[in-house]
Amino acid sequence: MFRTAACAAFLLLVPLAVCGPALSQSTAKEGRSHGVFVDSEGASHEWSISDAHALIWDSKPYIPVGGMFCSKYLTNGQTDENWKADTEALQTVKSHGISDLYVNPVHGATGIPPEAWQRFADYLDSQGFRYGIELADGPDMPLTGWVIRPSLYRLPDIAAARTVTFDLPAAVGGIWALADAKSGDIVKTGRLAPSGGKVSIEVDGKPDARRVLLVYPIKTVDSYADGLQNFWEGFGGYRDRLVSVMGKVRFGKGLRFWVDPFINEMGMRGETQYLIPDSRMFQIEFESWLQKRYRDAGELARAWGLTGEIKTYEQASRMIPLWHDVKGLTYAYNTSDGHLSKLGSTDSQMWSDIQRFRDDSIRKYLNSAAMVLKRHVANVPVVVKWTASSDFFINDDSEGYDGIGVEAYGTPAVIGPLAGAQCLALVRQWSRPAWLLTTETQTTGAVSKETPCYASKTEMMASLGALQDAGSKGFFVFGLQLLPEPTWKNFELVRTPEQLGWLREFQQGLEAQPLFADWTPRAVWFSSANPLGADIRRLEQDLWWLPRRTSAARVDVEDGVQAYALQGAVGSTVYIWTSGTPRSIELPVSPGVKPSVHFTGPDERQMKSGSKALTLPLTRDPAIVTGLPPTAFVTVDGLQRQISHLSALISRAEGMQILSGEQKMALDNAKAMIHADRLSMASMTLSRAIAELEPLVAPYFWAEGENASETNFDGFGYDTGASGSRYLKLSTAQEPPLAPYTASFPVVASMESDYEVWMAGTPPGQQWSSAASWSVDGSSWTPIRGAAPQGEAYATDLFWSRIATMHLSPGRHVFRIRADARRQLPDKNYVMYIDALVLSREPFTPNGARRPEIK
Repeated sequence: MFRTAACAAFLLLVPLAVCGPALSQSTAKEGRSHGVFVDSEGASHEWSISDAHALIWDSKPYIPVGGMFCSKYLTNGQTDENWKADTEALQTVKSHGISDLYVNPVHGATGIPPEAWQRFADYLDSQGFRYGIELADGPDMPLTGWVIRPSLYRLPDIAAARTVTFDLPAAVGGIWALADAKSGDIVKTGRLAPSGGKVSIEVDGKPDARRVLLVYPIKTVDSYADGLQNFWEGFGGYRDRLVSVMGKVRFGKGLRFWVDPFINEMGMRGETQYLIPDSRMFQIEFESWLQKRYRDAGELARAWGLTGEIKTYEQASRMIPLWHDVKGLTYAYNTSDGHLSKLGSTDSQMWSDIQRFRDDSIRKYLNSAAMVLKRHVANVPVVVKWTASSDFFINDDSEGYDGIGVEAYGTPAVIGPLAGAQCLALVRQWSRPAWLLTTETQTTGAVSKETPCYASKTEMMASLGALQDAGSKGFFVFGLQLLPEPTWKNFELVRTPEQLGWLREFQQGLEAQPLFADWTPRAVWFSSANPLGADIRRLEQDLWWLPRRTSAARVDVEDGVQAYALQGAVGSTVYIWTSGTPRSIELPVSPGVKPSVHFTGPDERQMKSGSKALTLPLTRDPAIVTGLPPTAFVTVDGLQRQISHLSALISRAEGMQILSGEQKMALDNAKAMIHADRLSMASMTLSRAIAELEPLVAPYFWAEGENASETNFDGFGYDTGASGSRYLKLSTAQEPPLAPYTASFPVVASMESDYEVWMAGTPPGQQWSSAASWSVDGSSWTPIRGAAPQGEAYATDLFWSRIATMHLSPGRHVFRIRADARRQLPDKNYVMYIDALVLSREPFTPNGARRPEIK
C-alpha cells in the first residue's frame, strides 16, 4: 500500500460506448490473453486468462491465496543479516501451508542488482513458492503540466488595484488572467514567476467594474503521491533499464505474474485529473491522435468551438482550455506563442479530446511496458493495481497488460462493492478476458492498527469472502512481511503465525469448490457518468448492479420511484425501482403491447398484465423492462398527485394575490391530454407549471448543494440517499490558494419575512467537520454556532442542522457559506458536505431528502 489507501467510490467516467444486454454473464471474447513461459530449466508453461477472469496455468486454474512480501535483502541491502531475516520469515510462511506471495521491492525493481534478484528468485523456486514480482518503478524524469482548475485557483470581487501574493507549492510556471466579472472577457494576462513557492500578481479593478483573477499554474507532479509519471519523455530510458536489470534474471518454475510495471498503485490522484502535461512528446503524440480522429483541421476547429482559429493539428496540440467543467474562461491558450482564442460555442469537445487522448496514451504505455516484460524478461501475466477507477483500466487493446489487482481496505461490507465489484465492472468491459485478483486487502487503510492483522478468523474469512463474491480469482493479504519498519508491524502475518493458518483454511475452502474457477458473477448496468440514483450493490447471490461506460436517460415516473433508460441495439431498456417502501405501480399500455420484465433481488415478484394496464411490484432492487418505451412510464396515480399539487399551488397563489393564469391553463390542458391518453405530454405540462409556480408561493426555498453558482470546493459526492443522489463536497488537506473555501447559492425570497436557514450536510463546527460562517448579499461574515445535527443521518455523513436566521426582502439574493478552519480530527482536513440549503419563513421540519409538502 505505502500510502493511506482506501476503497474509493467510483469516479465518473466519460461515456464512450453503449452497453450490451440488460442482464449479462461474462461471455467469450474474440481476443485472448495467453502466453508461454520458459523457465530457467527450459520447461515451457502455457498460460491463459479464462472468461471467468481466472489465470489458467499449465491447463489448470491458478487461484493463489497468500500475501505481499517486502524483502529486507532486496530493499534494505544485500547483507547476511537481511538474508537471514527474509529466509526465516519465508520459512514461517511456508510452514503454515502458504506457498503464494508476491514480492514488492518498495523502491523500484531496477535499482536492485540483478544478482540479488537472481539469488532471491532461486530461493523462492527451491522452496516451492509460487510468486509474482512487483516492479514499482518507472520513468525517472519529472512530470510537469498545466493544472486547469479555475474553480480553485480563483480570486473574485477585485474592486481596486492591489498586489495579490499567495502560496503555490510545486509551481514552476504558468499564466494568470484578469477577466471582467460580468462578461468573462479577459482584460489582462501575464506569466507566473514562482519564487520560493510563492507568487505575486499586480491586479486592478473598480467597484463598478469588478474583476476576477484566475491562475493556471504549471506544476511538478509528485508521482508517488499522485500516481502519474512522465511516460512521454521517460519511457525509453525506463524500458532500457528494465531490460538491462530484470532481463539478466532467469526465473524458475515458481514465477507466475508481474505486478505494476510502473509506480506502485498508479492512478489519477490529487490534481492529476486537472493536469495537461506540458511535455513536447505529449503534444506530438496528441497531434497524431487528433489526425486520426478528425478529417482535417477545419473539422477539429468546429468540434472545439474554435472555427477560424485552428489552422493545423500541430497548433491544436499546443493549446490548453482555460475552463474545466463549466468553470473558468471560455478561451483556449496557445502555450507556444501565448495567443488567446475565444470560443465561438460553449459546446466544445476540447476537454473530452484531451482527457480521452491522455487515457488512451497512459493505457498504451502500460501495454508497452507489459509487452517489454513478456518479450524480454519473462512471459507471464502482467497485473496493474487499482485504487480508483480511470478509463485506462479498461484495456481495449489486443495485447498488453492482462489483469487488475484489487486494492481493498475496510470492512467486508465496504470492500465488496466499493473495491471488488468496481474492478469486476472494469474487467467486464475489456476487449479480451482479464485476470481479476486481490493484490492488497486489510480491514483499514490507515498506517496504524490497534490489533495485529485481523481481529478474528471470522473477520478474515468475511473479508476474503466479500472479495470472492465480487469475482476475485486470487487473494493476497497486506501483508506477510512489510517495510519500512516499524510502520506496518501490526499488519504483518509473519508476526501472528496463527493467522497464516487461517489464510490456509480459506484456501482449502476454495479448493473444496471445484466449480469456483469457472464461475463469475452476472451483472446489470447503470451509467458510470450519470448514475441517476443507482449504486454498486449485490442484488442476488451472483448478481451485481455495476457502473459501465454508457449513456443513460432519466425516466420520470412518480414521486418515490426512480428509473433510467439505457439504449441497446434493439431499443431501450428501462431499470425501475423504488427508493422507499415497496409498492406497486400501474402503467397504462396499448392493446397488443407485451413488455418483458426481469425482476432482480431476493423477493418473489410477478408482473400482472391487464387489457389496458400492467402492474409492476417495485422494491429497492431494479426491475428491468424491455419492449416499453421510456415515455410510457407515466402512472395515473402520479398524474393525479401532480394535479393535486398544482391545484394546491394555484389556490395558495390566489390567496397571496399572485397571478397564476398560465398555470390554470396548463392544468386544464393537462386534464384534456389525460382524457386523450397523451399521458407523457400531460406529465411534462404539469411538471413545467409546478416548476414555474412553486418558487413564488412555497413558504420555503430549496437549493441543491451541487447547484452552487460559484464554489472552490473540490468536487461532488454521490450517495443514493442524498437529495438528487449528489452533494457538494469539500474534503482536502490543501490550503485554499487564493480565497477561502466558499460556496454561493442564488436564493429567492417570496415575500419580506424572517427566514430560518437550514443546511443538509455536515453540521458546521463539529469535531469531524469544519467550522463555518455565512453571508448574504455581500454582508459581513457571521460565524455559525450551535449547529448541532437534528436527528439521525439520512445518508452517509449527511444531517440537517439549523445554521442561521435572517430577514429578507422579496426577490433574489445570494447566500454564501465559507469553511473557516480545518476539522479537529488527526488528519486536520477541511471537510464540508452540502446536500441542500433551505430558507423557510414557516417552521421547517426536516425529513431526509424529501421536500416539505405544500398545502
